[in-house]
Amino acid sequence: MKKILMLALCALCLTVLSGCGGAPRADYCFVNGVRAESTNKSPRTHDIKTVTAQEDGALRFVNYPEGYTLDFPAGTQFDCSLCQLLVQADTPDYSVTVSCERSPYEDVEGYIDYYQNRFYTHEGFRAANGLNLLCDETFDVGGLRCDLLALERPGAENGLPKVYAYAYLYTGGQNYMRFLFRGTQADDAFLPRCRALLETYRSSEPVGFSYSHREAEPHLPAQWDEPTRALYRHYLESDGVDFGIFSSPLQVNVDEGELLSLEERLDYRFEISLIYSQLHMPFPMAAMEKAAELGKTVELTIQVSAQNNEDIFGYTPMFDLADGRLDGQIRALAQNIKAFGRPLLFRLNNEMNSDWTSYSGIVTLGDPELYRSVWQRFYRIFEQEGVTNAIWVFNPNDNNYPPNKWNNFLCYYPGDEYVQMIGLTGYNTGTYYNAETGEVWRSFERIYRALNRSYEPVFGKFPWIITEFSSSSFGGDKARWITEMFADLKTFPNIKAAVWFHYADFDTRPGREGTAARPYWLDETPETLEAFRRGLAGLQG
Repeated sequence: MKKILMLALCALCLTVLSGCGGAPRADYCFVNGVRAESTNKSPRTHDIKTVTAQEDGALRFVNYPEGYTLDFPAGTQFDCSLCQLLVQADTPDYSVTVSCERSPYEDVEGYIDYYQNRFYTHEGFRAANGLNLLCDETFDVGGLRCDLLALERPGAENGLPKVYAYAYLYTGGQNYMRFLFRGTQADDAFLPRCRALLETYRSSEPVGFSYSHREAEPHLPAQWDEPTRALYRHYLESDGVDFGIFSSPLQVNVDEGELLSLEERLDYRFEISLIYSQLHMPFPMAAMEKAAELGKTVELTIQVSAQNNEDIFGYTPMFDLADGRLDGQIRALAQNIKAFGRPLLFRLNNEMNSDWTSYSGIVTLGDPELYRSVWQRFYRIFEQEGVTNAIWVFNPNDNNYPPNKWNNFLCYYPGDEYVQMIGLTGYNTGTYYNAETGEVWRSFERIYRALNRSYEPVFGKFPWIITEFSSSSFGGDKARWITEMFADLKTFPNIKAAVWFHYADFDTRPGREGTAARPYWLDETPETLEAFRRGLAGLQG
């Protein structure tokens, strides 16, 4: 009997899908994220979504793997290129991103209030960034709870949204659906249109699985000078790993004495020097020149933050950057990089899929499109200023915070023509904060095997760099961790460079200030130094 029911269900699904060629039930489909006018694929083995025109002109969108149906306005265009994560729909009056999410906690409301909405409901954050709260309400959709919060950004320019609405539909257990509505005007019709779409929601039994494949490929800039092309070819063709280091507590400095001492004790000359700076700060030309004199390629990390990411509830420059109000600062940065003259690795706004930077997705209205638009704006201005020596590095964090589909690293990827190298970041933070955060000891292999599984299918044609990484000593044997790291590196052929963060993260809680919560120094003990020396020697021979 069970088998008969299963066969009947499959037959029903195939009957519905057979309409993708013009039968009344489906006008066209998406198969594994790609539009098709018809399909004979089974939803059991493929990601199938159908679009069917209704008598009233609405377009009925059926998402078989996620188990939901929505009726969109006539004229809606769908983007399913990231359908394993979300669906984008552009209607004549608004755009909406729909994703099926799951709270890691039983308290779904608390999770949404904190991890999704805490910036948007914070008066200080809204005041600092020119945002107005339009509504914060709860209502019923087909017997399900739905929370709706809306913000206005009246100062938005360049065709960017002026109004955002976030709807959270509680679909049972720890599951919920997230809708991000965006509009160009906060008129009286915007919120009713959002509610109207939500009211069409219907659930169904999920069939199959969500899947789409996207393979990125770098488009190398025609304006690169020959030294930059040569450096890129080196990374692309190398069978080894270039090692770099961050060795200064001052972000915009190179501690020459510490660096040379380490190199002497390790019998190794680091190839890369990591230098941090903020967009609004003076350009670190002296530090970069010093690194170049010492034979290092500079990995320049530029972050856009007014307070070095220390007040993420305050002003973020991201909105002014997107609106074009800070183009002068971008041009000055581009001119300085051009004047530096040597090839460098340019890492902009790293770890954007986090919740601890002022340019992160959750801070910038939960809208990765804003991050992408800022990146592309930087890139175009660099082109206009004639920068020929920058290799652009796209560098998410290894984990998504919050752990939502809409916050997945792929949602932030600026596009093939804007990125030449992929950055990876994953630390073994140790167990100092285990009681507070649940952090655990993680091996290098565990961290980077997971990243490799996620990145290789998409970014396999790029050279990769571990832009910063390290291991704490709390919770395990750091010397052994280092030894195993060098052995495991050889199993990741896409990784062409790795930069050790030779410093620490400090506890800032009252009474514990100055305690090294995550001691990342490579010479923390004679054993860790020796393990590093042996590992580097193995790389060279």
